[in-house]
Amino acid sequence: MKNYFYYYCWCLLVILTGCWNGNDGWQEETIIDLDDKPSIEMEAEVIPVSYGFLDVKDFYVLDDNTLIVVNKGRKDCPNVILADLTTGEILASTLFYGNGPNEALLVQSYMKDGILFIDDFAKSRLYRIDPRELLTAGSDYSPSMILDYSDLYTPFIIPLDSGGTFLVMNPYCFEDKTSGIKNDEVNRFFFYSSGDNVSKEFGPFKYDPYNVNQGYIIPSSENDRIVFIHSSLPAIEVYDSKGRKIRHIQGPSLLPARYAVNEDGGIAFSKDGIPYAYRSFFCSGNDLYVNYVGDYLKDYSSMKSTIIRMDFDGHALMSFTCPVFVSAFSVMDDGTIYGKGYDQDDTPVLWRLRPAQE
Repeated sequence: MKNYFYYYCWCLLVILTGCWNGNDGWQEETIIDLDDKPSIEMEAEVIPVSYGFLDVKDFYVLDDNTLIVVNKGRKDCPNVILADLTTGEILASTLFYGNGPNEALLVQSYMKDGILFIDDFAKSRLYRIDPRELLTAGSDYSPSMILDYSDLYTPFIIPLDSGGTFLVMNPYCFEDKTSGIKNDEVNRFFFYSSGDNVSKEFGPFKYDPYNVNQGYIIPSSENDRIVFIHSSLPAIEVYDSKGRKIRHIQGPSLLPARYAVNEDGGIAFSKDGIPYAYRSFFCSGNDLYVNYVGDYLKDYSSMKSTIIRMDFDGHALMSFTCPVFVSAFSVMDDGTIYGKGYDQDDTPVLWRLRPAQE
């Protein structure tokens, strides 16, 4: 009976959401079933020093003792601060707010293999920051601006390797079978090197789904895989390192999305709600963790997250059920999870998540 239920859910998801990467041709299409995987109930406590960073956009933790603060952007305030996790003492900072060299305006961030990447989407620049080097060098540290992507229209970009090749998410890759909204067949992402002519890569399009079509691309050269997780739809896509389709994964729950189209072809979510699916990731070596919310946007204090550990083939290995919502998060060697979230007053905080005591 259980298998029939999940087959029904999978079929319904396909009907509601359509395909996400142009042509069909997945080697395997499946769903995530967390019920038959180990699951750990987590309990949450606030790290007190996090209340000292009210401009925070993202929190990360390095080596279980250093707090990495990525700020929203404010005059005379660094975009990146390192602080002692226990005392809150400022240890180092870099990338101030502004228009000058080594300054950034509006940022989003992600961490991969201990490196912090800062995307200044206002100036179309991608920075690479090594927190350990920053701790050592202090004020002498200069972040590396690794790409000026002014010629790209993309919600997400990430280095594929150290050779200057990047993976660029294509926002025009979009189809919704329920509404009939569809761009012609284009790929989920493409490979880019500075100076490439990208006009053909984005493909033909009728609609601009940028605001509803976002996610994270996570490459692993060691595993010959590229994983894409969708921010709004319960979907994961697995490719090999050349971009060939391997697995298309639905779930672990239904999360229908409804859209509205304006006169210019721009797409927005309808008033029915903004779905939150896979909202962040943590990656270190062969360990991949993804943060699944599976809810519609409301007060953050009433939302919750499930952290799923998986391999780079998209197989779920275990899950961690959190009593709170987290966005950016870090996983320590002992299994402790630190995640940025909000307390009951919607104040941004850093949660420490550990297995609940029986």
